[in-house]
Parts: sequence; C-alpha cells; structure tokens
Amino acid sequence: MEPKAIIIVFVMSGCPACAEYTPRFERMVKTFQAHGQPLVYHQNNKAPAPGTIPIVMLDGASADPSVVALADYYKVEGMPTTILLTHNAKPAIKLGGVDDVEVHELLKSACIANNR
Repeated sequence: MEPKAIIIVFVMSGCPACAEYTPRFERMVKTFQAHGQPLVYHQNNKAPAPGTIPIVMLDGASADPSVVALADYYKVEGMPTTILLTHNAKPAIKLGGVDDVEVHELLKSACIANNR
C-alpha cells in the first residue's frame, strides 16, 4: 500500500536557514506525533509502514543522481525546501525557512490526506 502523503525536506549543511529551520520542523513533527499522528522519518531502504506519513530528509548538496533528479523535477532552487506530496492534490512546495504557522498547516494537510 502506497502512502497517501509524503513530506520531502531538502536541506544542506552550512546553510544558516537550514540550521534554523530543521530543529523547528522537527519540534513541530514531535508535537504532531505526541498527538497520535503517524509522521515517521523514513529510513533508507525500508518501505514505510502502512498508514504512516514518511518524512524524507535529503541533502540538497548531494551528487546522488536520484536526489539531483528529484530536486530538478520539483525545481528546488534554495534551501531549505519542504514538499508535501499527497495522493489527491498537487504538490505543496514551501521555499525557505517558513514560519511555524506554515509548517503546522503543511503537517496538518499531510495528516488530513492520510486519513482520506
């Protein structure tokens, strides 16, 4: 069974905006998890458990062809970039270190899509 929602976050070391954004994003994810939402950080080479919402953290500076292709496909031009993919809507792409309200809305949208 394919996930109904996936969150991809492009970050890179040495990026001040990423260094500020990543811990805030992770705190918000923990808050959602504490309220029973099935957000899980994806581990390489493991399929996500059914009913979960995988979060994939990617190195935006990676030379890995699959990471480069994904960044090119979604036209990632700056770091951090957060992308929500759902089974029933076009991708939601958030550029930069968006504020907590936008992160909350993105996570909430992922949870709603996961329940449909």
